[in-house]
Amino acid sequence: MMDFRDVTAENQIKGFSAYFDSINYPEQQLSAESKLFISTFFGGEGFISLCDLLFGPYYDKCPTDAKELCWMDYANLTPTQGVATALLGLIHPNSSFISTLEALSTPSPTFSTRLKKGWKNAAEARLESFLSTDIPLSSIYPQSYQLMAEPADANLYVLPRSRVPPILLVPFWEPPVVTRKELSQQQILTSLPCSPMGYFVFRLLFFGMKRVQQHSTAYLAQRRCSNIFSWMWHLKEVAYATLYKTVPVEMPYYTQLLQSYVQIYVSPSLPRHLSSKAAIADVKWTAFDTVAALLIMAPSFLAHRQIQQPLDENARFGCATPESLAQITSIVPLHTSMVFALFQSRSDSAAIDSQDSVPPDFPLSTSSKVQNDLECIRSTLYRNCLILLRECLLSFELEPHCKPAHFTYCLELWAVLMHPLDKHQRPITSQYVLHHFEAFSFITVDVLNMLVKSSFCRSMNEESVKVLKKCFFLLSQDLVASLLIEIHASQTSLRSVVEMVGKSFVLNWAGNDGSIQIPDLHGDTTCDLAARAYVLLERSLGGDLSEQFKSDLREALSFMVKVFPGISVHLDEWRNAEKSSYKVSKSPISRSTTVEEQLSDSDRSLFFKGVKTHRNNFANNLRLPTRNGRVPGGHHPALRTSLRNEIPLLLGVTRFLDAVIVKALEIYYSSMIPTCGRGHSLWLIYSKNYSCYNHRRETALWECSLCETVYGSCCMGFPFRSDVERYLTCEASETAHRHCSVCGQVVPDDCNLFYPEDNPSSYVCPDCASRPFKAPSVRWIASYTTWAVVIVAVILYYVVVLLSC
Repeated sequence: MMDFRDVTAENQIKGFSAYFDSINYPEQQLSAESKLFISTFFGGEGFISLCDLLFGPYYDKCPTDAKELCWMDYANLTPTQGVATALLGLIHPNSSFISTLEALSTPSPTFSTRLKKGWKNAAEARLESFLSTDIPLSSIYPQSYQLMAEPADANLYVLPRSRVPPILLVPFWEPPVVTRKELSQQQILTSLPCSPMGYFVFRLLFFGMKRVQQHSTAYLAQRRCSNIFSWMWHLKEVAYATLYKTVPVEMPYYTQLLQSYVQIYVSPSLPRHLSSKAAIADVKWTAFDTVAALLIMAPSFLAHRQIQQPLDENARFGCATPESLAQITSIVPLHTSMVFALFQSRSDSAAIDSQDSVPPDFPLSTSSKVQNDLECIRSTLYRNCLILLRECLLSFELEPHCKPAHFTYCLELWAVLMHPLDKHQRPITSQYVLHHFEAFSFITVDVLNMLVKSSFCRSMNEESVKVLKKCFFLLSQDLVASLLIEIHASQTSLRSVVEMVGKSFVLNWAGNDGSIQIPDLHGDTTCDLAARAYVLLERSLGGDLSEQFKSDLREALSFMVKVFPGISVHLDEWRNAEKSSYKVSKSPISRSTTVEEQLSDSDRSLFFKGVKTHRNNFANNLRLPTRNGRVPGGHHPALRTSLRNEIPLLLGVTRFLDAVIVKALEIYYSSMIPTCGRGHSLWLIYSKNYSCYNHRRETALWECSLCETVYGSCCMGFPFRSDVERYLTCEASETAHRHCSVCGQVVPDDCNLFYPEDNPSSYVCPDCASRPFKAPSVRWIASYTTWAVVIVAVILYYVVVLLSC
């Protein structure tokens, strides 16, 4: 079917390309007419409008904007046809348009001076020749209020990384920050006056982040059609996508475009240039360096906008939402290509080792100076890659149907970090292994946990197995093995080894006591974990697989035996457990054990009658009802089903009707339900251990599970009932009966409990207090009793009718 929007888009793109080709700036001098156009186009809304056509708005104006296709969407739908070809001529790194952006984005010579003492001084004079486009500071840094609390005369170069984003030291903008009407959102916002090229790069990255966030579930996983309803839904989606062009989930054109930007801009000359002066403030930046630094630092920075970073790696957990995980995984291939690009023309391996030293406090975000991230930009990229890898590997277990490509991308990044010179067939040195030991040790343990906990062994393909084989081969090299043997043999004097290896760490691995526990890959604990992963991989050899797949997998297993010498001791135990269908624990270091509990006479009687109780056992023998706390509001009675008392086929109908009723009531009472900045409805939280997102001294009451932010009563107030009566919080000492009067849930002592202001003797749990209404349930429709009464009533009716005749 012909889409006339494609024709319009292609003609518009060709028109822009032809005009900038005719200007050919900076190869040719600008005419008076061209100067007027450029000053008007880049100094007003013209450039913003073009970026909106290219990438769509970077924020949601209204819900329908998410379904509107931009030029980049058309290119992703047909990467080799008209719109994609025309767009490549406009925004390819070698195009006239991008050359014009570079020429207009020369960094100001006073950039470093303003960062030292005038970064938010509005009285400072700005260069008249600098064509800027505002981008809201909150769009790239949600914690911008913390930054704006810094003094106006503060030297940003020497502030800690935890207080200032290192990306602000890249001259893609012209200080000071401004507070004025932002042309895109038409609101008064605190913004960064960006150069044309800097603004374009951010809009390019915003597009990918937004699209991945919109389709996070489809991007991460390939859902299988397990029943007729899923097949019907799949056919509906295919038919709709055939008849109407929809926003694509996969972005092959966009991915290839980003790769071309990395190939053009990122090179080994950037680290040499940034470390050529005694201080980064003395470096003379070029537009080329600026784009390269943005490509290295911006993707990871933007992907972590809504993810709170831990103080040390021992406290790092996986992503809490599919949106966060999708954004993280989407930039993994980009970082792999950037690591390759930084080593693409290095012929001397010793030179690489000499530039990998980092300041002693580099892993500590609370004390490391921001300028260190730019002076050691190769180490910064290495740190970002390690963080991305850890977050992905720790999060894959949350997605049971994860696409094999995401596993492959992570393993490729891991292999590149261990051997960036493999593409040029040059060996690495022992010094490189020592400087990058985090990739050889900590990441190895994370990979083993991923193999055990995630769906990798069920969904792996030939490509992922090939990369896995390469990774274990790199770990089995003599240089790595000798260092691992030394660590294993020096357990009695481990402090000297830790001090030697820890000097090059880029992440904070220190525990609460300040000590660093380096993984012993030859130790019994790690070998037991490796044996468990070995058995799971070995089980895959029994399937209907290609010979190449089996050959690569066997080689990978053989390399595992070399990397973990003690693995053979544990293999038989895990094989026997696998054969007997022994249910293993999710713990990476120990097998699960079943603890039998002696049932009471009443429980035993209920059990033999078919009545199963859902309970949790605590150390003090206190039993509480199990609460579904993964999703706020998940305690609702409609979600606790029992197929024993209801008709199973009608349970789904009643759930749907209950959900419709709740949604209708939420819309009706929307003015009484607080929302976050993105419009998501908030829920009251159980824990008392959180502080307000905006006021650290205030206790948090509300949470947005999508944005992962919490707010206190200082920002969102207390909850209300439908009669506009407030709920107040009560202390643990105020009541001995900590059960909800609405749903009957027992609330632990360390959790919040609420009571109506006019009735202090009635207590409500956070879930019930989060909404001003008590939603009615139509679950009685599915009850056997209901239909028995209906059938009996119908029979009696006909009996009466027959008797009356």
